[in-house]
Amino acid sequence: MTTDQQNDPEIFQNLFDKLPDSKFAKPQLESAHQPNIHVAQAMQAALEQPLLYPPLSESVFSGDSVAIVLQADLPHAKLVLECLLERLGTLNIEPSDIAVVITARTAQKIGIDAEIYEQAKENLAEGSQPGTFVVEFGFHAINFQVHDSDNQAAHAYLAANAEGEPVHVNRVLVDADVVIPIG
Repeated sequence: MTTDQQNDPEIFQNLFDKLPDSKFAKPQLESAHQPNIHVAQAMQAALEQPLLYPPLSESVFSGDSVAIVLQADLPHAKLVLECLLERLGTLNIEPSDIAVVITARTAQKIGIDAEIYEQAKENLAEGSQPGTFVVEFGFHAINFQVHDSDNQAAHAYLAANAEGEPVHVNRVLVDADVVIPIG
């Protein structure tokens, strides 16, 4: 629930009660009734037994370049990232082989100063691909990039959609050996 919903739950509950279930999903109401989980344990279980995919230990190998993309507004983003980085370390993935792609809002949530990536943006020549910047994260220095949707040099062609229009994604993700989306 949002802060407003927590501060005045009766108003929001009455509003949601008036919305027909057949037309509106109400996941914000369900979350209040779900039990709290231990994020680190849940993350460990998800990495060891993911749905419809091999375990991380069978997907990532020493020497692979790994790109991690964090969904915007991911709850407990810093903790989730710490758990993933810890697990990658047990698989002998070097921190220098890891790049994390995030939004500016996620950067703020996990404590990355906006000056770091805004200054890097100002120093880019027209048409230059944005680089990564190093952030001390736990015991390691990890490469991060704040995705810039306005910089076309930061994108790479992935495929064409059903209408034949190009689909572009962040270049860091395309250049990596392994991409781990977290959402």
